[in-house]
Amino acid sequence: MDPTTHISLREEAPSGEARLALRRALTNDPVLLEQTRLWASVCERTAETVTSSLPPTGDLIAVALFEAELLGDADVAELSRVRDVQKALEPVRRHHPSVNALLSRIAADARAFQDMWPEDAQARARTRALRTPAPPTPAAPGRLRPAGRPALMWTAAASVVLIVVAALFLLRAPDTLRIAVPEGATRTVQLADGSTVLLAGPADLSWQESSTRRVFLTGKGFFDVVAHSDPFDVTTEHAVTTVSGTEFGVESGNAGTHVTVLSGRVHVRPLGTGTDVLLVAGEAARVTPTAVNAPDITPAGLDPLMWTGLFIFRDTPIDSVAVALESAYNVDIDVQDSLRDETLTGTFDRDQPVGEILTIVAAALGADLELPDRQPVYRLVRRESAAG
Repeated sequence: MDPTTHISLREEAPSGEARLALRRALTNDPVLLEQTRLWASVCERTAETVTSSLPPTGDLIAVALFEAELLGDADVAELSRVRDVQKALEPVRRHHPSVNALLSRIAADARAFQDMWPEDAQARARTRALRTPAPPTPAAPGRLRPAGRPALMWTAAASVVLIVVAALFLLRAPDTLRIAVPEGATRTVQLADGSTVLLAGPADLSWQESSTRRVFLTGKGFFDVVAHSDPFDVTTEHAVTTVSGTEFGVESGNAGTHVTVLSGRVHVRPLGTGTDVLLVAGEAARVTPTAVNAPDITPAGLDPLMWTGLFIFRDTPIDSVAVALESAYNVDIDVQDSLRDETLTGTFDRDQPVGEILTIVAAALGADLELPDRQPVYRLVRRESAAG
């Protein structure tokens, strides 16, 4: 969607007296202020999502006029393409009723424009009649483009109509911070409370400067949240994830939101409902765009956070560590039986050579790393001193 269109959940700003009353209420009620800011951010993110899903302004106008039966004879040749755009809009309209409201607004303004134009045409015809006996050309009934009206005039007028400004001035909090990461890039963001977020692009993270434990995410983010009495919320287009202090990954896209827990406990619920599930380390859940019930809990899998560009192990059985490294590097790793009950906590860059990672793993386990000369098999064996 081009930038001439902006979706707003409300079109009319409150009066000066109402704004004053609203400001007074928010000033006297910190909880209401925080909830208002949260709602504002959700509205803003929803608007961005809807706008990015829409076709160019001209196509959107054409669909609105087609459905309102306001297209003229000159537009018949474009009918097939308009129907294609209309079909492509169907899933967006199902998920976002605000698009239907926008199309209705365009059609209503088009009708008003059409009703007003004949009066203007007659006035200009009377002026011409003073100069020439030729009768004015009548406006064709039921047509958006009567004789003498430039074809571009309505499109230009409609484009202006589509620039809808957000209504409540307080809903767009002035202290919103935002980090955008392009595709193929990663960036680590540290929040004021000490929590960190590793973003894997394309990703977008925003939050209020006065409330760093409530963030909004599109794309992929790995969260390492500092424990605190206040909950930490991650809101996506489809779900809300709530923790107190833990490590977990969130992947948000058109197919839904996927949450993977590395340590601690995480609550996940579909956006707009009170039904949630509790995930613990090694578990995952997916919330689809149409979900209304609590999501199903599934095992996180062998290497669920590979998109971070890291190997992230938290109290992971050493056998599972070996399997993850074998799969990533296409090598064989043999673990001595006496080490199989050990677990590993550590984070490694996927660009590191496997031998370098295994050397660090061996040191953490009090083991030795052996690589026989005749076969490419890494072996982790307990040191004699450690065994004794």
